[in-house]
Amino acid sequence: MVVGNNFKEKKSMRVRTMLASTILAWLALAFLAAPTVTAQTFRGTILGTVTDPSGAVVSGAKVTVRNVATGLERTTATSADGSYNVPELPIGTYTVTITQSGFQTAVTTGVVVDVAGERRVDAALKAGQVSTTVEVSGETLPQVETTTDTLGGTLTSETVENLAVNGRDYTKLLFLNPGVSGSPDQITDSP
Repeated sequence: MVVGNNFKEKKSMRVRTMLASTILAWLALAFLAAPTVTAQTFRGTILGTVTDPSGAVVSGAKVTVRNVATGLERTTATSADGSYNVPELPIGTYTVTITQSGFQTAVTTGVVVDVAGERRVDAALKAGQVSTTVEVSGETLPQVETTTDTLGGTLTSETVENLAVNGRDYTKLLFLNPGVSGSPDQITDSP
């Protein structure tokens, strides 16, 4: 009888050890995969700095970001250093409206937010009455990303449809993104 109980205890100990090892392996896998999961985003950010005519920062200005297509609207205020940040915006075209008492309202239209992109919309408010509005078109915004060192791009279906791709090879569209180097001839159709 003593031998049988000893065998059952060893078997039970092995099962517990295997269970603990399996749990630890899953936890380690989840811990290692967490940074890659959190790095993926399907939204963008609009940020900027608001100044007055002398170049001094304007704190407490009301910043409203509105999606033209969906009507989604987010409102924030500039911080003590005049900066604002509106994160987690769905991709689309936005209108940015900045108001502060004693200044003209600044409106920037056509601000395009891409996947995981940051668009900087700085505004220099002009002194004036509240009823005056200054409108800036989004086409005049810089196309160079200055807030991060990440290169990338998004090709919209409209862009793909309007381009003539040499050899009808869709993989050559990769070379249209910023930061992609090489020759389209390096991509072959054979495995």
